[in-house]
Amino acid sequence: MPAYTRNLLTVSGVSPKRFDQMAQFVMSRKTEFDFDLIIPMPEELDIFDASRNDALETLYRRYCTPSSEWSRGLGIDRRLFEEIRMNEKTWLLFGCPNPGELTAEDAQILSRSFKLSHSDGTEVPALYFGWRLTENRILYGAPTWYHWRICNWGTRWNAINPKVLEHGFGWEFDTVLSPAVPIARTLSAVFVGCDISLSYSDEDIGRGCGQETYNSGRMAKELIFEDGSWKARTFALKLWDKERMN
Repeated sequence: MPAYTRNLLTVSGVSPKRFDQMAQFVMSRKTEFDFDLIIPMPEELDIFDASRNDALETLYRRYCTPSSEWSRGLGIDRRLFEEIRMNEKTWLLFGCPNPGELTAEDAQILSRSFKLSHSDGTEVPALYFGWRLTENRILYGAPTWYHWRICNWGTRWNAINPKVLEHGFGWEFDTVLSPAVPIARTLSAVFVGCDISLSYSDEDIGRGCGQETYNSGRMAKELIFEDGSWKARTFALKLWDKERMN
């Protein structure tokens, strides 16, 4: 079961009209605060993150790059190689080495097809999957949605149960494991001139507590509490539901 972090994102230095514009900017059809609208994730990264991915990426580099022994042995130059690999239909014809050159372990993996993503049930050859992982790493710095979100959102999932504050300007939501610091920083860069503060606390009351304030994409103030301290517990209890104060 994942550990959750409470996030309280507040905005100051804005008029009600300006905050309404901000609220419209972050609201999607699915949720009132959508990370994907603030820092959009490339669609190509929406592929399964699984333990087998490392093996698929390794096999692709081993057999299906212009510098691999298999490609050089066939006399495939880079231009032709690029044409081959960009055509998904040719993967079964050109994307698999001679079976006699494979180890038993590699052959077992390469004989399989895998679903690419939750949203797309299409099954693709193992080497095509490996190519997608490799291309994503080159283009976006991460092979799948998971690694990209950790780096760019600060957490692996979108905002959980977000809601607009009843008093003041801001939102409250939960994240998994860590706070959405990059989201707060980027939002402040979009709406320049206002202060955006992100207060956060781990569900383990008194741990992982802090507050960061950004203005125009730059940190203006940072407050970190010592884990287990009285100040940390007091700060955390203000963020989490009042029942836990008893």
